[in-house]
Amino acid sequence: AEVLALLAQQEHTGLLTVTRGDAQVDLHFGAGNVDMATAAGVSDEYLLGRFILESELMSKADLDLFLKSRSGSTKLLGHQLVKLGYVTPADLKEVIRQQTVELIYELMRWQEGRFTFRGADDKNPIAADAALELSVDGILLEGYRRVDEWHLIERDLDSMEQVFLRNEEALSQLGRGRLSREELAVLELVNGKNTVKDIVRHSRMGSFEVSKMLHRLLAVQLVRKRVAPVAV
Repeated sequence: AEVLALLAQQEHTGLLTVTRGDAQVDLHFGAGNVDMATAAGVSDEYLLGRFILESELMSKADLDLFLKSRSGSTKLLGHQLVKLGYVTPADLKEVIRQQTVELIYELMRWQEGRFTFRGADDKNPIAADAALELSVDGILLEGYRRVDEWHLIERDLDSMEQVFLRNEEALSQLGRGRLSREELAVLELVNGKNTVKDIVRHSRMGSFEVSKMLHRLLAVQLVRKRVAPVAV
């Protein structure tokens, strides 16, 4: 976060690369603003496809078919989708914005990693095309809020491998009409078998949103943790 703030303050243009293990996130800066983020080796929830599905720009079946057809292609997914008329340029810019801020929020949770910055006189062509020009100050403010909220959530959800069970009796008493569409979607995936990671994947939501909802559902006793049997 301090590095991001410093690059913004000094209005740098260039590429900030942050690595942790096999994961790498590249932040493209232009005059101190973030123009775009790209990543490799990260969870599927940070890939562009998730945000396309979340924004209901394509059906999962259509996206899966498209991804299968472009297997091995080195062309950018977003540009191909625009060229073939699946999404508009404005739609693409919005999902890239969503992807970029989510990647930065995730970076702010990393406890360790290595970073390098390579300055440049001109913007990277791909980042210049995206031209998000996101203010670092606004992103950091929301990022800090999320980090604080994560600390509270992780008191109950200490692992993405945690499994939950539905409390059918409590759900019957409360009524499904009291829950949001997103809460119901998460609740339907709570079956005593799915891990939190599975729910994230199947719901096509981010780990923060899913964990936040499970934390809330746990607080009102609509779900409970599955306890592993003790060997005797």
